[in-house]
Amino acid sequence: MQVMADLQLLYQALCTESRAELQECLLSRLSNTNVRSPIGHGIPCQHQRLDLTGESLTTNSCTVLGKLLARDDTYKELVLANCMLGEEGAKNLLSALCSSTSFMLLDLKGNSLRSEAAAAIGKFLRHSTSVKCVLLEWNALGVSLDGFSLLAEGIGSTSSLVRLDLSNNQIGPQGGINLGEALSHSSCLCELDLRWNNLGMLGGRAVLEGVAKCRTLCSLKVSGNDIPGDILRAIEQAVRYNTGRGDVERDSQLQSRVLMTEMEFLKGEKQNQFLDLMRTIESQREEMAKSSRVASSQLSQLQEKLAEQTSTINNLTVRLRLAESGMSLAEQERQNLAERLQLAEIGRLELRSVLQGQLDAEREESKQHEASLHEDLEEERGTNAQLRQQLTDLAKQLKAEQEQLLGHREEQIRAMAGLNLQLEQAERKLEEERRRMRKVQAEADLFRQKELQAAMQAHSEVEKALTDKNQQIQLAKLELQEELGKAKSAAIASRAEAEQELQRIRSEEKREEHGVVMRLEERLRTLTDARDTLQVQLSRQEQVTGEVQTHTACLAADNAALGIKLANVNKELMGKQEQAMLEVTKVRLELQQRIGHLEAELTKQEGLEEKVAVLERQLKTQARNHRDLLLESETQIEQLNVKLHEREVEACRARDDEARRARALQSAMASFLRSIPTASQDGT
Repeated sequence: MQVMADLQLLYQALCTESRAELQECLLSRLSNTNVRSPIGHGIPCQHQRLDLTGESLTTNSCTVLGKLLARDDTYKELVLANCMLGEEGAKNLLSALCSSTSFMLLDLKGNSLRSEAAAAIGKFLRHSTSVKCVLLEWNALGVSLDGFSLLAEGIGSTSSLVRLDLSNNQIGPQGGINLGEALSHSSCLCELDLRWNNLGMLGGRAVLEGVAKCRTLCSLKVSGNDIPGDILRAIEQAVRYNTGRGDVERDSQLQSRVLMTEMEFLKGEKQNQFLDLMRTIESQREEMAKSSRVASSQLSQLQEKLAEQTSTINNLTVRLRLAESGMSLAEQERQNLAERLQLAEIGRLELRSVLQGQLDAEREESKQHEASLHEDLEEERGTNAQLRQQLTDLAKQLKAEQEQLLGHREEQIRAMAGLNLQLEQAERKLEEERRRMRKVQAEADLFRQKELQAAMQAHSEVEKALTDKNQQIQLAKLELQEELGKAKSAAIASRAEAEQELQRIRSEEKREEHGVVMRLEERLRTLTDARDTLQVQLSRQEQVTGEVQTHTACLAADNAALGIKLANVNKELMGKQEQAMLEVTKVRLELQQRIGHLEAELTKQEGLEEKVAVLERQLKTQARNHRDLLLESETQIEQLNVKLHEREVEACRARDDEARRARALQSAMASFLRSIPTASQDGT
């Protein structure tokens, strides 16, 4: 209500400004509203409407009303049917409405408008950007050819007019020609009413030509114009053709929007899947790098510990050599130390086997990672297959719709066989446009197929590279297993030979000892002084034995520390240490027994000294052979470490190749995703 009061005040102010007489009928109508709109064809109808039907408005009132509607956008529709506006009043009203940007409907029925009003209406249509409907029934706009030509120019140049009513306006053949030319330039007119005029045959033909060029015109009424029946039928056929074409275009646009929406959705899904795959690959790559670093650090630590144990064994060997310069009774102790050295070597080999097992476990984990990558690739391949199936279904749907569209168009072509030469030319142009669209569609489909083939080829290359890498790793694993088996067999054989030699020496020593005992009994008395000397040497040897036991304790402590760090090897090392201690105790008992025999057989010491010299030489020979075996074992270990390093370098190179192929696949998928919008636009 406040808005209506403001309009009344504005109307009064404009009347005072223009010195016009205030009309009560107009003032009262400004307070009433109506939201019903007769525009139709999808035009919104929720606007204010000013209905002055049957009111007699003066020229000044028309001028004031035009200024009012131009200044205020409350009213979108104006109805002035049967108001007897006159030429001057209509001209002033339309001149003021030219500046309005929100006016939508103008009804000027039954106002006897002629040439000047026709020119004003044409000017209004040229300048207005919002008017949708103009009703001009029961006027005389076609009387003046010049004025109606200006009106026709406005109809042809308007960019917003949807409905126009020119029935009963005395439009002649020349006016029909002007209308036909205007229709050929119109791009928005949908409804046109030309009933009960005088178009005749010439005007009807001109209107027919205009309808053939105006693709938006879907409703045309031309009855009561003395137009021949064939032209009327041609006009009806052209209007139906425009209607069908409009429906087809709307359906095509709707389908295109649906397809574009589907393509955008597929593009988003594909991009998300690709990003998920890349994130998975990156995480797996990081995990592999992390596991490789951990395995390398563990291997380096174990190698350092192995080097420390080797140095400890070397120190023990040096001390054993020093102990060889003692009395002959320490020979058994040295042999015990040699056996302990062999046990340590066996422990080292077992430790190396444990390390090899850990390395195999790391390789198994790497193999599992590769298997997971294969599974991801299989899932990606399945996703690609689903996407290709979806694209195939969409292509089939599009093809079916195209075939249906072609069928409708062929029916239209058969129905339009009776049209004149101009309609046939238009049909040929339409056929050329169809062929071009089919060609563009075929090119787009070919482009999509090429992109899909490129993506599939990239997937196959990555899969082949992973397969080759797996085969190489398996071959390397088999080679390392063979070399490890050979090294183990060689170590076992050398150990068996050393044990056989030791048993042989012990048996010979026992036999010779038994024979010497009988001879030494005769010289027992003469060797009393030698006994004292041997006791002194025995005390020295006990000191050496204590030092050896101290170093043995250090070695046991080192082995215990190594067992704490390596939980799986701890039990075995402790068991071996217990065996070593038992053997040491046994050797001590044997040495004590031997010392008792030697105290009883001091007279036979000279023969024993010779035997000791022989045994020392044999022990040196065995120690030299043992050192050679140790050197060979260390050489083999170094060779295996070198080969292991080479395999690790090959594995790193394979991981780099895999990363490079993954980046190539990523770039290929990115180019494929970037090409999808281009292909969609070409298809549209």
